[in-house]
Amino acid sequence: MSISQLLKRIKDQGCNILVTGAVPSTVSAYASRQLLGHPACHRERIVCLIGDRGQENWVAPRAPDRYTQTVVADSPSEFYQETLDRTVANEVQQAAKEITQSNGVESSDVRLCFYSLNPFVAEWGTQSTMEALAEVLNQVRSVSGMGYFHLPRPPNSSGVNKVKQEFDIEIELREHLEKDPAPEWRWHIPNYGTTNWLQITHWNNEYDT
Repeated sequence: MSISQLLKRIKDQGCNILVTGAVPSTVSAYASRQLLGHPACHRERIVCLIGDRGQENWVAPRAPDRYTQTVVADSPSEFYQETLDRTVANEVQQAAKEITQSNGVESSDVRLCFYSLNPFVAEWGTQSTMEALAEVLNQVRSVSGMGYFHLPRPPNSSGVNKVKQEFDIEIELREHLEKDPAPEWRWHIPNYGTTNWLQITHWNNEYDT
């Protein structure tokens, strides 16, 4: 099975993806713009920004604002108390309803970007973090959506190793070794293995998820 076929099958089923790598928020945002999809695509995008999130554009320029919901909080406690247990899961469910009422849409058209898990893991630990996220993870899968959860730490760090089993795929990011403006990623995919390092190009057809 080719990687394109495998990614299509994963998309059809719905999945949650852990995005790792000790990279600055500029690199995470660059990857996010690819993962949330081409601005011409009708997708319901939900962007959750917590803690030190920088000032980057997390959604591709010209993506329709009416299809993008943004939730912002300064700390995990604020985010959880005010939004996580109600708003985010409800937003995913509502986005799925709006998608199903449209014509010509496919599964995986509901996209969730979550940046980042770092303040949650630092404040609560990995077990409590994953318990708090359980409803959101389940909701993403139930609507055949795609969730991207950023944990900008080295992929072999203890924090990453403790949570990655809860996710379907891991994407590892790094800055380009030659300081090219475009960063790189490689995908760790069950039943396939690890891809080569590839420059993130907006929008690479094979990885245009």
